Amino acid sequence: MNGLPNYRFITDPLEFLTIIKNRSVLKKGKIWQTLGSRRDIYQIEKLDLIDNKLILQTTCDFDFMYFAPIYCFIDHRNLIFKFNDSDIKVHKNVLIVEFPQMAKCLEERKYPRFQFPYDSVKVSLKSMSGQVTDYATSSFCDISKYGFSIYWPIKQKDFFKKFHYFKMIKINSKETHVSADFSVAHISPTTDKRFVKVGFSTETLFLENFQNQLFGSF
Repeated sequence: MNGLPNYRFITDPLEFLTIIKNRSVLKKGKIWQTLGSRRDIYQIEKLDLIDNKLILQTTCDFDFMYFAPIYCFIDHRNLIFKFNDSDIKVHKNVLIVEFPQMAKCLEERKYPRFQFPYDSVKVSLKSMSGQVTDYATSSFCDISKYGFSIYWPIKQKDFFKKFHYFKMIKINSKETHVSADFSVAHISPTTDKRFVKVGFSTETLFLENFQNQLFGSF
């Protein structure tokens, strides 16, 4: 159940473009395609954004085999993305893409996150919708000073699209005394296709207030 510890998937085209825009002009990257035991690598020489389209120019012309996926690495937050021939336009050594099939990057962390073994600590959340039945119980994935994330069945992920604000009410069936309100920050894939990772954030420094209860739950 362990995913990539510092990576997260990008599902929003605007976020993808923002990461590209915030890169250093000195940092570029590479494009590659693996064909059996052979890997064709194209070094990126120039990178531009025009009309929300990413334009990549390499040091030599592309020679893709379109039955295999193509990957790109941008040297900013270790941005990696994959695309097929239907996602791109290619002319000689220029490649144009709007939003790739899949992208992931290093998560920016202001504060350290504590990882939990899967299913070791359960957290219960109560929606602030006012309905008695709008609550969720699941396993902690990780936690930091200003937020946490849980594993959630992918078949029920729409629950967190319907309800956005929550209170933390229990840790391992014991009531908590956390006054902070939490909002859904992201819903991301995991390496286990049965689950998604749902992240929550708060403006209140809450971890110190109940860390004895939390870490005493093991």
